Amino acid sequence: KIAVIGSHSIYKIEDTAMIYIPSESSKPLHPDEQRYVKMFLAIDLSTNFYYSYSYDVTHTLQMNMAPPRKLAPALFPKPVTAAVHQSNI
Repeated sequence: KIAVIGSHSIYKIEDTAMIYIPSESSKPLHPDEQRYVKMFLAIDLSTNFYYSYSYDVTHTLQMNMAPPRKLAPALFPKPVTAAVHQSNI
């Protein structure tokens, strides 16, 4: 725990470890498995990686502290059902 914003605790990842969990299955590993493991291990989660269980750290403080906004209008509004006269076309 490195910080508190209001009543929300903010945490930082300090260390990571990849733990192999063996299974009783004898099926071979997928050919891409090693490639994905290598990509995952290339990401350094121990620097600048913060999280909170109750606070959205992906938004700015201003956005998190602002009052809730009204919902945006529907993406696809209801169609107009008014009659269209042939002379208007």
